[in-house]
Amino acid sequence: MQLWKKNFFFVVLLFQILLFTGLFAFVSYSFQQSLTKDVALFKQLRGESDFLIERVTEEFASSHTQELVQVINEQQQFYFQVANNRDGTLFSSIPKDVFLEEEKSYTMDRLSVKKRNEKTYLLYIETKEIGEETFEVFFIKDSSSVYLEQNQRIRYSLLFGILFSIFLSGVIYWQMKKIYRPVQNLAHELRTPLTLISGYSEYLMRLKTTEEEKTTMSQEIFQEAQQLQEVIEQLLIMGDLTDGTIKMEQFYVSELFQNLSHKYPKLQLSISGEKELRGNRVLLLRLFDNLLDNAFKAAGNEIVQLTISGKELELVNAGKRISDSQLKKMNRGKKLSVSEYEGSGQGFLICRQIVLLHHGKITIHSDDKQTKVNISF
Repeated sequence: MQLWKKNFFFVVLLFQILLFTGLFAFVSYSFQQSLTKDVALFKQLRGESDFLIERVTEEFASSHTQELVQVINEQQQFYFQVANNRDGTLFSSIPKDVFLEEEKSYTMDRLSVKKRNEKTYLLYIETKEIGEETFEVFFIKDSSSVYLEQNQRIRYSLLFGILFSIFLSGVIYWQMKKIYRPVQNLAHELRTPLTLISGYSEYLMRLKTTEEEKTTMSQEIFQEAQQLQEVIEQLLIMGDLTDGTIKMEQFYVSELFQNLSHKYPKLQLSISGEKELRGNRVLLLRLFDNLLDNAFKAAGNEIVQLTISGKELELVNAGKRISDSQLKKMNRGKKLSVSEYEGSGQGFLICRQIVLLHHGKITIHSDDKQTKVNISF
């Protein structure tokens, strides 16, 4: 696995740990606050119900008392039951479907939290001395809404975490790939001049050569070193890895092919109504050199035709047909796999990036007879 992909997985994993830890802390804190408020309300209602309990014990729940209790039941979902050892249950506002003996329970600050099916209740039992009699009072409050809100909060938090993780993972992946691409391009472009410099240097060291041969090879090494420096500078600019702006100037594209005529003597150039182009000479020279090099490799000994018309160029060469799947990837700016391309698969990507930097468009077409590259600035 490539190093940048390992870094991507590490960054995404670390981010997800931090994100879901933060969401868990937020959800837990929110639930604690909601439950604390509900318990405080329960205690307040329990304190305010003392006058009702006294009336219940005195009057055994008159009609007026029952009306007050019903209002509390409906508005606050707060119930209570009064009982003593002598008469048993004196009054109860607890609904029939609420049982004091629940399936699950736990204690919290002298309160019992009772769970049955999908309902959750707060239960508090205390003993009250009224007159000479002792009464046992059961206070119950339905707190299911607090737990229901917590479940919804957990679901929404998980959904948000998953969607945000997917979105941010895509952004991080795209950015890391964008940063890594100039490194791939750099490796591809440096391979040829470094090979030549290494070969000439080894030839000079191992073999006996004449002064004329030494001078010729030294000049080649110097030229390749200069080209190497230009390649590094242009790729750093393309990858936004260096400060400064790309130097633009007005010139005719055909002027650049004068620098390439000695390298590609079989190039057949046709010019019709050419217009000046505003661009960077070094980058465009790299663009055309890369395209011509690939064209002549594919064509073998055949002639390669280049037509310049206005601000449009058309490069045509014979050779092996490029498959539709490869063409689709190349025209969309995607890297070819090793099995699809003899080299690193970066050449056309570099060309495409240079054209895009000049606000142009490049497309490639291929059939059994020829391969055609069209560039429009």
